[in-house]
This record gives sequence, structure tokens and C-alpha cells, in this order.
Amino acid sequence: MKPSENVAGATPPNAEADVLHGEDLALVRAAVRGDVASVDELARRLRCVGRILRVRSRALCGGLPEVELQDLAQDVLVKVLAKLGRYAGRAALESWVFSFCEGELRNALRKRRTRPVPLVLEADAPLAAPEEDRERFEDLLACLEKLESTDRQVVQWKHEGGLQLTEIAARARANLNTIKSRYYRALQQLRGCLEGSARRSSS
Repeated sequence: MKPSENVAGATPPNAEADVLHGEDLALVRAAVRGDVASVDELARRLRCVGRILRVRSRALCGGLPEVELQDLAQDVLVKVLAKLGRYAGRAALESWVFSFCEGELRNALRKRRTRPVPLVLEADAPLAAPEEDRERFEDLLACLEKLESTDRQVVQWKHEGGLQLTEIAARARANLNTIKSRYYRALQQLRGCLEGSARRSSS
């Protein structure tokens, strides 16, 4: 069934009127179907993610470090690709992507302001403990041990080995999206674990 049809096969009265960017919608649908040329063009268009994040981070906080922006861009792309089938052409593709960038960036900035533990797991930061922060580092090690072994290995390759996610995927002989999912899931679990440790220490 086509997205613009209802169960009876009739087109909703305002469906076509809502499609203001038909060329973008056609591109996305073709890319979802696997058309090679459309996939390439979509990849080119999605380069806007990095530019949007840089501009908005400068406007909101004076600019995030490049390595953090790169990780945010990867996170945005994972979410955009996961929801690509929902794009309906009501806004330009870049405007639709902008909402993902804005949401992820604001979430990242909110976590920066509220997390009680400095983010040891910044992109490409080594898992090393400064002497004055030994207790928090021990908490990090304890939290790492709670991860699934595969997720823990991905985090260690990224932060101890300094590997990019593409390099980790090649080393693990796994799909890049699988590695991204494992990495961001592991970071989320670690942050939750560290925040819990910090709350217990302060109580």
C-alpha cells in the first residue's frame, strides 16, 4: 500500500496538498528502495548534518569541540536513517534533518549542564584517570564491567585504542550501523551508571 493511500485505496483529500517538496520525497523513496544513484545523492544531501551542528552549536554555546560534533553527527545520521521512511515531503529534506540536529544538540548541551560526572567518554578521549579524579575513574571501571562484553570491547577500542567507528566495524567484521548502535547504547548505559554512582556518593 502506498503511504498516501488509506486502507480502501483512496487518496486522502489533503495528502497531495501536504507534499510541498515532491522532488525531495521522490529522492528519499527511491533511496529507501535501494536505487544506487538516489542513495548517493541522499548521502551528499545529508552532509548538511555536520554544517548544521557546527552553526547551531556556535549559536547556542559558542561551539562544541570538533570530535564531539562528529559523534553528534553520527548519532543524528543513525536516527535520520532509521526514520527516513516517515519523511513525507512537507518540508525540505534539510529542514526535516534540521529538527534532528537541533534535538540531539540540545540534549547534548543539557547533559553537559546536568551530569554530575565529567564525560570521560568524550569521542576519542582515552579511558585514563587523572590522579585527582581517581575515585570517579574507579566508578567508570566498575560501570564498564557491567556492560555486555561486546559493547565493552567497542567502547575500549574507541576510547583506549583511538579507533573510529568505521575501523571498529572492520575489525569486528560487523555492520557499521550495528557498531554505532552498540556504541551509543553502551555510552547511555555508562552515563546512567556513573550518574547513579555520583548520586549514591553525595547522599
